Amino acid sequence: MKKFIAAAMSLCIAGSAVPVAYSYSGANSITANAWAPSDYCRYDNAEVPYDNSSFVNSEFYVDPSDSEIKPTLKIEKLEVPVSAAGTKQRVALTVSGADGKYCSTSFHVHYDNRLTVSKNDLSFGEAVSDMSFKIKSKNDDGEIWFTTTGEGDDGQDGKYAYIDFTIPADAAPGDLYPIGIDFNINAATNDCFTDVFNSKLMQSYLFTNGIENGYIKIVEDEPVQSDGTKVYVSIHTPEDGYVLAHQPIDLTDIDGDGKLTIDDALYIAHDKFYPTGDEGYDSTVSTYGLMLSKLWGIENGGSYGYYVNNTMSSALSDEIKNGDNIRAYAYSDTKNYSDTYSYFNIESADIFTGRTIDLTANYYTFDANWMPVPNPLEGAEILVNGEKTDLITDATGKVSVKFEKTGKNIITASSDKLTLIPPVCVVNVSDKPDTVVSGDANCDGNIDMADVVIVTQACLNPAKYGENGSNEDRITSAGILNGDVGSAYGLDIVDALLIQKSILKLIKLN
Repeated sequence: MKKFIAAAMSLCIAGSAVPVAYSYSGANSITANAWAPSDYCRYDNAEVPYDNSSFVNSEFYVDPSDSEIKPTLKIEKLEVPVSAAGTKQRVALTVSGADGKYCSTSFHVHYDNRLTVSKNDLSFGEAVSDMSFKIKSKNDDGEIWFTTTGEGDDGQDGKYAYIDFTIPADAAPGDLYPIGIDFNINAATNDCFTDVFNSKLMQSYLFTNGIENGYIKIVEDEPVQSDGTKVYVSIHTPEDGYVLAHQPIDLTDIDGDGKLTIDDALYIAHDKFYPTGDEGYDSTVSTYGLMLSKLWGIENGGSYGYYVNNTMSSALSDEIKNGDNIRAYAYSDTKNYSDTYSYFNIESADIFTGRTIDLTANYYTFDANWMPVPNPLEGAEILVNGEKTDLITDATGKVSVKFEKTGKNIITASSDKLTLIPPVCVVNVSDKPDTVVSGDANCDGNIDMADVVIVTQACLNPAKYGENGSNEDRITSAGILNGDVGSAYGLDIVDALLIQKSILKLIKLN
């Protein structure tokens, strides 16, 4: 029997027209209320409990307590670490108490439309794998309509459906996105949960006693026990772009081969952030060594690439070390392999509002010996959080980006001349601190020779250790404020000398 995924979605806007369900007027009837979209889209970070008053009982009233079958439908309550902001997270709908007892179902799922979802993010579970589905029209976010039919009572207990929601990039601890069921019945849609005889008893029980709404809640990241090695993983797919961008990963030897490798880093990244964990990742041993066979759920016959610190790697078994940047991607052109790897000189930065980050973008071509050759990425359009800007890289690949608002920002680039694996830089912008700790240029809470060293490095080698330098140990915006202790010309070598004198108790810093 051919199966189809069914999902109808409608706009979630307070005050929009909602069909009013009919109700039986008998003495024991249960009346219905029209669904209010604002219930789920109030943005108040509160749960929306299931309201059984939405249910419309049978035309001939049946008492839910008379049902021998007492099914439940639960929407998962998912807690997600704040480090997963901007990623997809899978929420399951689970049926229980009705194994082999149902065939026809129809559920309207509503959700906080700060979450985003597309038709490709919807799927049915194994509980209804022996049933058929009808494709419904797709409109806008806010409501999803799942339906099933069957020739027999083939519905099982287990996962009824899955929804892969994309969490907002600016999600913060304490944010809660409600997801729930409301009974819907009119000329076009008829929510139900019945057997082949269209019995209303278990349906009556389910929609009055058996529904449990869910949510996605953002929580603080839990401390991860590791050997102290931290790397940064970025993953790019043709459809979704950067699903992970400079994501810190606490690295362990997950495969037990005695080494810390690219394979370990990508496995841990998927296990933590892919909607179904390590199911989205796989690697296999070939004649060329350990190679990728699945990346972020994509299986394309081996058309992947991965770089460490913007240097091409030969195999997943290549060893990596603390502070390394790993970037993996699936090719969009799996025939001619025209995808072109590009990169910024800076992978990440922490700056204050009102400051500018200076970036240089390059891309690789290959010489006759298949050695990579860097080239300036000229004329590329800069995007911030996926939105186009009016910024274009110059002939040398350089561009300056200024930030006036706080928050996490993902900078990428696009080109109308190249099929880019885009460069990426994550910039965290914060307000300037109320207080400045004079002399603490490395922001470690102490004033010592390490502060003299970082100021000296920032002044003598700004390309590497300046605020926009390429080294991970470069000076930060806060360090510049703390390190500028007396010079009239901003941070310079004089400040290093003044900090050194203060350490020797020769002067006192303001």
